[in-house]
Amino acid sequence: MSKTDKAIPLIVDEETVRQALPHLDVRAALTEMFRGLAKDAAVQPPQTLTLFPGGAGDFIAYLGAMAHAQVFGAKLSPYIVTASKPIITAWTALMSMRNGQPLMWCDAGLLTIERTAGTTALAVDQLAPPEARPGDCRRGRRRAGSHPPSRVAETLDFHSGFLARSEG
Repeated sequence: MSKTDKAIPLIVDEETVRQALPHLDVRAALTEMFRGLAKDAAVQPPQTLTLFPGGAGDFIAYLGAMAHAQVFGAKLSPYIVTASKPIITAWTALMSMRNGQPLMWCDAGLLTIERTAGTTALAVDQLAPPEARPGDCRRGRRRAGSHPPSRVAETLDFHSGFLARSEG
């Protein structure tokens, strides 16, 4: 085994993700992914929920594959019951479609936020009417601010039952 082989898979923690995000074109990656889904060059089956035995929690698995990048992966997001506050994390495993080897384990917490914001911006670009303008949801505005739509919208409403309850 070569020295390079020992370095794979790359393990990327939250701080490394935070430092890399300003250098990533999340919108381009999401656009490419959605185009791949439309052309059958990418797949994203429905998420699955697996309960832990004895009511100890659960985990959700999100799977996907992209032909042009020759990668497939899984985001695993556990909800672990504890005596106090539950533990909720998210990690993504990225693997090669060429040789089946793992390429990266990545803390997916920040990536989930970026994906949500980027998908929202794409949806606004593609679906919002020209008269749309920013809504009143503070958290939604912050998320949209990290990936502003490429066109100006006059109204933009974010709807989330969870956010409505948490923001009062």
